[in-house]
Amino acid sequence: MFFHDLPYVPDLLVQEVQGTLSTRLRQNLACLSCRPLSSDIRTLAHSIRHQFETIIILGTGGSSLGGQVLCALSHDQQAPRIVFLDEIHPDFFYRTVLAHDPEKTAVIVISKSGTTAETLCQLLAIFEHFLSPHASKHFFVLTEEGNSPLRTLADTYGFSCVTVPSDIGGRFSVLSPTGLFPALIAGINEAALLKGSCQMLENTRRQDPLCVKSLAVAVQWTYSKINSVFLSYDTQFTPLSLWYRQLWAESLGKNGIGTTPITSQGTIDQHSQLQLYLDGPKDKAFTFLSVSKRDSRVLFDATTVDVRLNYLNGKTMEELLTAECQATYDALQKQAIPVRHFAFPIFDETYVGALLAYLMIEVIVTADILRVNPFDQPAVERIKSRTREILS
Repeated sequence: MFFHDLPYVPDLLVQEVQGTLSTRLRQNLACLSCRPLSSDIRTLAHSIRHQFETIIILGTGGSSLGGQVLCALSHDQQAPRIVFLDEIHPDFFYRTVLAHDPEKTAVIVISKSGTTAETLCQLLAIFEHFLSPHASKHFFVLTEEGNSPLRTLADTYGFSCVTVPSDIGGRFSVLSPTGLFPALIAGINEAALLKGSCQMLENTRRQDPLCVKSLAVAVQWTYSKINSVFLSYDTQFTPLSLWYRQLWAESLGKNGIGTTPITSQGTIDQHSQLQLYLDGPKDKAFTFLSVSKRDSRVLFDATTVDVRLNYLNGKTMEELLTAECQATYDALQKQAIPVRHFAFPIFDETYVGALLAYLMIEVIVTADILRVNPFDQPAVERIKSRTREILS
């Protein structure tokens, strides 16, 4: 478990969370099914991994962020280079695409609905660069079954297709083929990832006290604060922070309620945001994320040059990072600012699988208590419709 420090929450709120868990987890949540990929999908992923030097992944939102979280775990030197393109700024997009040899590059297109305008735009923009007699062997599509534009393009041009589950929304799809397929190509241990998520699901089903209390903390903050800061003290958490930002905001920001998720990076933001966090409006709550790397590389001893460097003598970079994390945590607590800490002994597939499962459960339980549907995004759909109107 990674729950390190959790603030006080009233017993009544804990009981409400326990009741909600009992009801919700009796249902089969597709996003937490912990199903491994089929042998056919695994075979395709391994083929792509060994056939190409670069993998360009087109997609946006949940179709991209989940894969980015998992691929950030990879330290596999034999894996191909994986490039996620999740936006449509023309200069950056074309510069990135043209930098890669089309003969050595695969393109994976991910859109659950097969109708995502930005992803279709990316595909149409990239297509000419890969035109060749063997172009179909370079394109792979992940989408749900049905008569969508993406599925039609794939069928017309002979792209390989992987069907994604229709009952899992994009932002909840990290543990489905949407996230696991890129992860396999990157060399991620799928079994360890799903083991961690299954363990967390079981812990919440058993109503582990720490799980329940952390869930109650999250619910309490939605009532008392308008901003929730995800403050990570390791750059490996950056993709996960962006994934969580979408998960929380798009699932809970409805009917005039919800808190705004803010991603923040220690120690960088201590030199840009910390003044506001400590001395500005008391409208924020904080979740710290840290990992122990056990760095043994001692800093150069320069105390003979300047004794004011004595506090760094014999220390490692990790020791300074850990001290800054603790100092910031203590300062926030001293100011009576709500804070909790998720501390990890290592950053690996098992722990990340557990954290992903926990955060999805946290969002779903909070939505149930707030009485909003965590799986739709009606306001976003209005923007999509208006965009098509403008272009037509």
